[in-house]
Amino acid sequence: MITKLKKTGNSRAIIIPPAVLDLLKISDDSSLEVTTNGVSITISPVDENQVLFEASNNKVIKKHLKTFKALADR
Repeated sequence: MITKLKKTGNSRAIIIPPAVLDLLKISDDSSLEVTTNGVSITISPVDENQVLFEASNNKVIKKHLKTFKALADR
């Protein structure tokens, strides 16, 4: 599939056809991971459980950062 970018405000968007979204089970509220190797862009759906885990993990790390650093220095 070949497509072009669309200007939206100061950003650019790519339109993903409904058939592709259905195939990948991507909905309007799905989290997507965008990566690049410097030549191409990969957009992948993210497991919602992984998103929740990472959010919880970041919250714990932020709250207990001093403790983790002290334990690492032992």
